[in-house]
Amino acid sequence: MINVKIYFFASIRENFGKKILDFQVQNGSTISQLISTLEREFNLTNIHNCMIAIDMKYVDKNYIIKKYEEIYLIPPVSGGNEENLEFNDQIIIDENVILKDQIIESFFSHEDGAVVFFYGVTRNNHDNKTVISLEYESLIPMAKNEINKIFVSIHRKWNVSKIVLLHRLGKLYPGEISMLIGISSKHRKPAIQSIDYLIDELKKTVPIWKKEIYDVGEEWIEDNITSY
Repeated sequence: MINVKIYFFASIRENFGKKILDFQVQNGSTISQLISTLEREFNLTNIHNCMIAIDMKYVDKNYIIKKYEEIYLIPPVSGGNEENLEFNDQIIIDENVILKDQIIESFFSHEDGAVVFFYGVTRNNHDNKTVISLEYESLIPMAKNEINKIFVSIHRKWNVSKIVLLHRLGKLYPGEISMLIGISSKHRKPAIQSIDYLIDELKKTVPIWKKEIYDVGEEWIEDNITSY
């Protein structure tokens, strides 16, 4: 038998009732077999569509477990400080309040003729329900890695000079900024096109989740970024 440590997030964590599980699997078991075992033994019916990460990288469900692993069960993604030094990019994911003019000054230069900003703002309604507050959660190291991959893809597709992304975690209230993105380029089209691409790509692999708290009830929104 092989010992593994399993980490749960967002809706999966709430349904299971704990964040970490020490578990044993047969040598040579696949991730798919592990998920089936967890579903059967703990009645975790909401994990069959989750993504799996090991060593902060996504793995296929045919991945074979041969040694001790720390396994992350990641629900469908909704949408610290780390820089991509090669391109002068920056990623900030933390609980600090995002100010409207927080990154504006740093974007203006003599070389670039276009600067585009996007603000994701908390709404007070969703599907005809009154939103009282939001709670954002993330697996931060992996989120940074995945966002950096998107940044690299953008630099390959478009001639942009700089990308900065701030995402707030914790509790937010309507009217507060949850995400701020800035992109600069020599001409307008690369900045405009790439910022739209970035927002679309965030929802695919970046482990950031959002829970909406209503005047009656609450709900994890597992396609968070599409709400921007």
